[in-house]
Amino acid sequence: MVSMIMATGRADLREVLSRNVRISGRRTSVRLEAPMWDALDDICDRERKSVNEISTLAAQTQRDGGFTSALRVFILNYYRASEANFGDGKLSN
Repeated sequence: MVSMIMATGRADLREVLSRNVRISGRRTSVRLEAPMWDALDDICDRERKSVNEISTLAAQTQRDGGFTSALRVFILNYYRASEANFGDGKLSN
């Protein structure tokens, strides 16, 4: 993800943006750093799923803490798994 962050060319990597997402149909607000939103959008493109679908999946894997934390962990784990296990960068076929 470091290379992706560097590629964004953002002056302030700590910029936090709010978006509304739906988790299992329920609307909630999420605040993430701009590079994390970029990463989430990239995952959605790769998996051909909406932000709401990926958010629901992330919420289902949540163990402790809040949803935003679970989403960050999901993003990190996605890139770790896709890099380590799949040459095409996707988790599904």
